Amino acid sequence: MPQILENSLNYERVEDDTSAIDQDGGRVKADDILANSIDHKELIPDTAAVLSDRRTDSLSLVELSLTNSTGGSSASDSSMTAPLSMPQGVAKQLEPVMAPFGYISSLPSKGVRQKLINALNVWVEVPSDALTTITSIISDVHDLSLMLDDVEDNSSLRRAMPATHSVFGVPQTVNSATYQIVDVISRASDLGNPASLRAVIDEMKSLLVGQGLDLLWTHNVSVPSVEEYLQMVDGKTGGLFRMVSKLMVTQSTGPDKLGDLGWFMTLFGRFFQIRDDYANLVLDQYTMTKGFCEDLDEGKWSFVLVHAFENATPSVRTLLYSMSMQRRAAGSAAPGHKELVMKLLQESGSLEHTVQVLQELQADLMDELVAVETRIGKCNPAIRSIVDALKV
Repeated sequence: MPQILENSLNYERVEDDTSAIDQDGGRVKADDILANSIDHKELIPDTAAVLSDRRTDSLSLVELSLTNSTGGSSASDSSMTAPLSMPQGVAKQLEPVMAPFGYISSLPSKGVRQKLINALNVWVEVPSDALTTITSIISDVHDLSLMLDDVEDNSSLRRAMPATHSVFGVPQTVNSATYQIVDVISRASDLGNPASLRAVIDEMKSLLVGQGLDLLWTHNVSVPSVEEYLQMVDGKTGGLFRMVSKLMVTQSTGPDKLGDLGWFMTLFGRFFQIRDDYANLVLDQYTMTKGFCEDLDEGKWSFVLVHAFENATPSVRTLLYSMSMQRRAAGSAAPGHKELVMKLLQESGSLEHTVQVLQELQADLMDELVAVETRIGKCNPAIRSIVDALKV
């Protein structure tokens, strides 16, 4: 297993021409996003409340023709040619595109990414204004990816509430998420360092590549190898964590000996995702927020299932594959099928093996943490606390 864990997916850096990105385009105020997406204790029932703080600072997001030609217009066509009132016109146009994103941003979150950003800043020393922008970018990328993920997986729940597309419909949800992608890129360009924009674009590509593999295996009922699974995770989950460290380093005022934090963040992504796979199957907390064994409903090839297919007896593999095919035909897994899958995973030793792998990953993560602390010359108890809190 350690040899496999050392493999990581190296995504080819593509030098895209980003000069066409609008440098004076829309901005969503970072503080307003943080207020609605980080550490919420309660669900905001009215999405309009989430949007209201954004509208004033989003006027530049939509370019309206606010001036007419000097020529007059007749009464009959005045409604077609008269300039819109800026606040009213922009707010009205923004509401449909912002409402789905405002909804998911209002849902309660554990705030792991914000805690990780704050912990990394012990080393990186990013100024407060830039740190606020980075935090909002990461939060928004995470939320918009959840919107798209729920659509692609046809999930019914997110954070114990109806998934965004079940409230607003698939078209509006996809459009809202796409709008946020453009806005995130715009805000990354505002950080003033081309490397910041490069970090967002590169790791957004990683996210999409990883998600593409996940979707392909689900659609084709194709079982990946453990190594292929890790490559997918390095993109889909590790991409966002690497985006955190890359963005922070581009804005760092700390020591030059920071070095590359990419491998540490990749290991953290693997640990985080495999733990999530395991928790989705066995922890009551996930049953309450996402439903019983939701990954089985979605046809996801979690680490536990991949190990079972590689190590179970032929008869068990046949049972698991047959139930996967039936799930695809039905659109979800029957409760009895879920119980049988859990029984087979237990008997095959895959659940126990997953716990062992998580312990190995945590040890590797702590070793890398010590190496970074030694290189920088500063201990980081905050990161240690985060890793300890994720123990299974």
